[in-house]
Amino acid sequence: MIIGIAGVSRSAKSSLAQLLSRQLENSISLSLDDFAYPNHKLPKINDLYDWEVPGAYDLDRLLQATTKMHQSYAIVIVFYDTRMNDLSDRRIILQIDRNEFLERRSKETRWGWNHVGTWTILGKATSAMEADAKETILF
Repeated sequence: MIIGIAGVSRSAKSSLAQLLSRQLENSISLSLDDFAYPNHKLPKINDLYDWEVPGAYDLDRLLQATTKMHQSYAIVIVFYDTRMNDLSDRRIILQIDRNEFLERRSKETRWGWNHVGTWTILGKATSAMEADAKETILF
């Protein structure tokens, strides 16, 4: 079984993936951060690396790793992208409201751009995933 988890930044995707992998026997969680391109390939905003754009991550390599890990583990928990729709058996899309998002993001110092603009962009991407996904669980 492959479980895909999606949601806007700071919606607890990694926390949920880690919790599930500890609770589910013969499972592994693949972190999206492990598939980030090197810093020199990332765009910058206000002289800080922009990790929020889809192009910051090698999603093809993530897809390949998911397929490979599924040969060794009964359950693979992974970041969900619409390209994973046919591969994923279950999809979980985490939702947080705008105020919670802004509060969580305001505590970060590594980001150098407008949090409200990021919310709008990520919200549209998550809505597209919801529309594309089959058998999706929304939280």
